[in-house]
Amino acid sequence: MIELQQILKPSMLQKLCLQGKLLKFPEWVPYLNRLSKFVLSGSKLTNEYDPFNSLKNLPKLVLLCIINEAYVGESLNFEDGAFEDLKELVLGSLNGLSSITAHSTTLRSLKKLWLRDIPQLKILPFSIQHLKKLKNLNYQNMSPEFKMSIASYKGQECKPGHQACAPCRNE
Repeated sequence: MIELQQILKPSMLQKLCLQGKLLKFPEWVPYLNRLSKFVLSGSKLTNEYDPFNSLKNLPKLVLLCIINEAYVGESLNFEDGAFEDLKELVLGSLNGLSSITAHSTTLRSLKKLWLRDIPQLKILPFSIQHLKKLKNLNYQNMSPEFKMSIASYKGQECKPGHQACAPCRNE
């Protein structure tokens, strides 16, 4: 387990990748106003430490990857007005996740949505009609029920079989 609470707030940080189990989500991350890319992998955070609540108001965040059991809760909630500038969202290898709620005023700038290896998720969690800027919806290794639900969203570009997010890719 990694204890990151003692680290001083690195205010100039633009990209951050946290890999490994965390005792709790670092309290200084919501204050990284220059952070544009964030990858959280293998941290095993529970509902008590929902990373989305801490990240929702980061003003420059454009890429968010929550992968490899980074979150082990059953549900995620994207609150009204959250993640206004986020352009790419990757959710992958979240085996316990069965429900995602997104309000109509959230994720307004989202262009790419990647869903991978979330076996308990049975339906497309987002109201596609509210994601006006969405260009790509990609999924891989999802449940048969999820694949059936995706058929009801005609007119959207859905591509099964894409690799969702290379953790900490060097860009």
